[in-house]
Amino acid sequence: MITGALHLKASRTVRFAEPLCRARDPVHPATPRSFPESLQSQPRQRLLGSFNHASMANALPQALGAQSVDRERQVVALAGDGGLMMTLGDLRTAVTLQLPITVIVFNNQSLGLVELEEAEMGIPPTGTTLDNPSFADIGRAMGFTGYTIDTVEQLEPVLAEALATPGPTIVDVHTSSNAVSIPPSPSIKQAWGFATSTLKELLLHRD
Repeated sequence: MITGALHLKASRTVRFAEPLCRARDPVHPATPRSFPESLQSQPRQRLLGSFNHASMANALPQALGAQSVDRERQVVALAGDGGLMMTLGDLRTAVTLQLPITVIVFNNQSLGLVELEEAEMGIPPTGTTLDNPSFADIGRAMGFTGYTIDTVEQLEPVLAEALATPGPTIVDVHTSSNAVSIPPSPSIKQAWGFATSTLKELLLHRD
């Protein structure tokens, strides 16, 4: 559990970031874990993703491709921590090619979408905990400007500064591991799976 992040959700981060981007008509490459439904996209904005396949690690490569096509347009990658860990080397690609992308990392120290899929099947979280480094520090080592957010109060001012900073930028947002993305139309089977998973988890962690 990341301290200071109990009430910080990925969806809330997206809602804060989107109005700050609006004037520059950005492209938002996102992972399924990034809560794209929280975006209120404008006509000239574009949202890229791999939502049908629920692929991991697509946000950063898509951001690099989109920024390569149009270096004047703002590109914001909404990445999960597990996916970004799979593509860390591409941070340096952004610096080498001088691509001014902004990477917002939802750092909940878990494979959240996998946990959700496990819960749907009635399985308690298994093998999904991550031991993440500081993504802001890694970004700085790669040549990015790095920021860290671990309280709700930091969201708006830090995101505003990061999105206005020239050059590649990364924002390590410490989010709650207890915040889940509820399916738009949850079925009774899914609800039963979540309940079974929660009950098993409670029984497994009894004193």
